[in-house]
Amino acid sequence: MIDAVVTGRSLPALQTALDLAEVGLKVVVLGGGTAEASKPWAERDPDGVIRAFAKRIASAADQAPAEEAVAARLIELPVSSPMLLQSAQWLPQAEPNVLGIPAVPLAAKTSAALGSGGAFRAYLDRVTPLLTVGKTRMLGALVQKRMGAKVRERLVDPQVFERFGAKSAEVEAAVAAPGLNEALSRAGSLSTAVFAYADRNVARETRVTPVRAAEDFATAVLKTLEHYGVELRSEQAVSTAVEDDGWRIQLEGGESVTARALIADAGESALASEAIAPHVTSVMPNEARLYASMFIERPSWLAAGVSAITQVEDWAVVVESSLGERGLDKLASTDLPSDAAPGGCAVHLRSGVSGVAEQMAAVEGLQPADSQHVAQVLSVLGLALRQDAVLGDTIMRAAPYRTIAQRHEAAEALAALEASNSTLSVVGRAVHGDDQAEALAAAHVSAVQLRRRLLGLTD
Repeated sequence: MIDAVVTGRSLPALQTALDLAEVGLKVVVLGGGTAEASKPWAERDPDGVIRAFAKRIASAADQAPAEEAVAARLIELPVSSPMLLQSAQWLPQAEPNVLGIPAVPLAAKTSAALGSGGAFRAYLDRVTPLLTVGKTRMLGALVQKRMGAKVRERLVDPQVFERFGAKSAEVEAAVAAPGLNEALSRAGSLSTAVFAYADRNVARETRVTPVRAAEDFATAVLKTLEHYGVELRSEQAVSTAVEDDGWRIQLEGGESVTARALIADAGESALASEAIAPHVTSVMPNEARLYASMFIERPSWLAAGVSAITQVEDWAVVVESSLGERGLDKLASTDLPSDAAPGGCAVHLRSGVSGVAEQMAAVEGLQPADSQHVAQVLSVLGLALRQDAVLGDTIMRAAPYRTIAQRHEAAEALAALEASNSTLSVVGRAVHGDDQAEALAAAHVSAVQLRRRLLGLTD
């Protein structure tokens, strides 16, 4: 009998399959789902969780041809502050900064963005007694009290909206920049705290991406699973049901399989697939964001590796030098592509946070083939579409957590669901606020507990 069936191929799902298979359990991985493992990605990995998973794969691939071992490795993408739109001009930010909060309020770049009056108001943070503010919970309130409304509106809100889909007044400082409030208590001023916190912030913001194409990394993962005897099947699950002897999974084509445990892969979409929806509704997100991308003509002011961010109505507009469809395409190289590289320059649209039903309705108003509205938005920003530009498929993903309470509520709901059925494990970034690293960490903990039960080591 099969010990576990995995319903999709997101990275957390494939990691769970590996965690189970490496102790000798019989695992079947189905195809279909979001297949996010094969999509281009660059993820924040503050605690090294994604790096650790990649090392496991690279270690196994070291026994294979060198080409496969390289494909399983990750590199780090350098951190750079995005350009921000001030009036009609895109301006660089002074560094160091944390989500736009400047460490040197009177720096020339900060003065250019804020004006001399705004920069001087930000400088008053250095002479404002700490006790007049105390430990402020929301990031926007903290920035405005210490440095003024212009810093919050012009430097901080655009980056926070791009990241969380909400203004900084709705995002807790402990979520946006963990440890910043504590650094403020020690330093006595927010700008000094930012200066002390900058190295830690760079570490948190550094992204990791496959050294080769994302498809090559996914192939290395799948080959590692085959090495451990995991059966990879191309069929998708049509339905899943609990029975006395475990789980019955109906496959495309009419075949059904039985397994002692089910790994329900929620993947990256805010909507669960029909096959697992009856079992995972209680943990799927209540809030979602829309994501869409397209290629544009590269503006002269945007250097290679630099991004630009602004907000237009309910959309965050992110312009960046694209890594191209096949990642960096250079073995063991961190060089970013030149102007002639595939992809060139891309613009990404990210909606503000709203309910899942509201975002489903919004999808109808942003069809992949209709780029007219996007062209109008970009023209206001001084950006031009490429002649062959086509709006990519819209993706509805879980909204990032804005508060510690949201994160705790989601974790408690997931724990309660898995406690109600000890043979069910729900994985995927969709149930972790769209955080890949957090999803991988939680999936590993869940897999260790599940394999102990399947091996009879615990009830």
